Amino acid sequence: MLPGGRVERGELFDVAVKREVREETGYSVRSVGSLAFGTQQYVPGYEDPLLWLAFNVDLSEDDPSEPNDPDGQIICVTRLAE
Repeated sequence: MLPGGRVERGELFDVAVKREVREETGYSVRSVGSLAFGTQQYVPGYEDPLLWLAFNVDLSEDDPSEPNDPDGQIICVTRLAE
């Protein structure tokens, strides 16, 4: 499961991505890269469609090897060599 959440009023996407990743994994995002994928979905009970976006990110080098996973939802973390 990818870290995720809502963009707060007035918050930019890159700031929201950094905040949500930090809150849900304990990792620090050094930079937010390109959009990996996006989709929208109509959900019963919501007037407007929900927009789902996933971004490629670069993590900080000094983060722990294992994420903080209080909900037990992270299956694996992949760190790609540059």
